[in-house]
Amino acid sequence: MNNGIGNPYLGHAAAHWSGETSAHLDVLETVPGTPDIVTAQLAHRITHMLADLGAETIRACFENEHLAGLGYVTRPEESGMVLDVTVMP
Repeated sequence: MNNGIGNPYLGHAAAHWSGETSAHLDVLETVPGTPDIVTAQLAHRITHMLADLGAETIRACFENEHLAGLGYVTRPEESGMVLDVTVMP
């Protein structure tokens, strides 16, 4: 995430697909000192991009408060967080 010319570098997010409708959020990182609103916007952007591309389920291998704000939940039987896109707020 940065401006049109690539500066300043603030962070990035990365995901991969494990099926036609299942995506996995692998990374959601920002540099120290980045305002929380920027991290929240990055989480929102990657989540909606995956949903727009057809994801019905998105799994993250980590927990993050900004993902929770988007509807991701923890499950006792799994590590990380899961979002059922079909019931996304």
